[in-house]
Amino acid sequence: MRIHVGLTLILLTPWAARAAPPVSVPAVHTFDPERPDKSCAENVPCAVWRSFRVNHPWPLQSYVIHETPGYAVVILSEPPPTLSKAQLVEGLTALFADDLVSLEYYRLLTGIDGWLEDVVAYIRVPESARTRVLSGDTLSLVDAPADVVDRLRHLYRLQYLTSGGFWLASTKRPPVTAIPDLRVRAHEYDSWLAQPGDWKTLKPASNSRTTQQLHLEKAPGVFRRDGGLVALVVPPRSRLADLEVPFRHFAVESDLVLAATGTPTGSFLLARQGATAAAHSAAALAF
Repeated sequence: MRIHVGLTLILLTPWAARAAPPVSVPAVHTFDPERPDKSCAENVPCAVWRSFRVNHPWPLQSYVIHETPGYAVVILSEPPPTLSKAQLVEGLTALFADDLVSLEYYRLLTGIDGWLEDVVAYIRVPESARTRVLSGDTLSLVDAPADVVDRLRHLYRLQYLTSGGFWLASTKRPPVTAIPDLRVRAHEYDSWLAQPGDWKTLKPASNSRTTQQLHLEKAPGVFRRDGGLVALVVPPRSRLADLEVPFRHFAVESDLVLAATGTPTGSFLLARQGATAAAHSAAALAF
């Protein structure tokens, strides 16, 4: 029911006032990293996607907007199964309407017989308005076409069931920084939980809880405390579907998982709060 309502909202957006092209089954293209020089001919989306996957040859869920004069290549890498393929194609077709030039699937071969599949759209960008969006590569704000970003935010809400964590990747290779080995000892973990201070949910008007109360929570949730700690609470018999949004929020809020515990009353995952200034904006783990 949630998905049907979401798609109805898309069809009622101002962009859908323009006639949408007929929904057709997108073509599927395959890229073999062992043959990186295989020509894309005059296919602009293919060349942009190939550059993206040469520089990101690992599993990665992200959005990419690569601009060319008057157009943009939009990549949805490894879209989650929240929407079926048919629903995703229908949603993109409704969102971009007659600005949609082409819509295709691209697969990056991995392992013996596996692949990573991305959705690649080639669209017209008739408007010049710009907006600032977080870059998942550099964690800084970058310019992007406002009209395209607005539409993708609607799609993001349907795909991830939350508006938190929207960011853009680029086709370039992201900077790599060595991360020193970090070890957390049991007594350090205990001392963090024993420190005074209540945990608060991400909702501004919510009531605070003690660490003991967190272990008695009846529903999954994300809590944070002054001092830079974030906790994901998973009560017993939690359903996977109930964890999608809390896990996404937890991944967005944090940048380093520190420890985890399991008790008869549930599980408790502790992380360090992310160093980014804007909450719900950092690049998030996939669920």
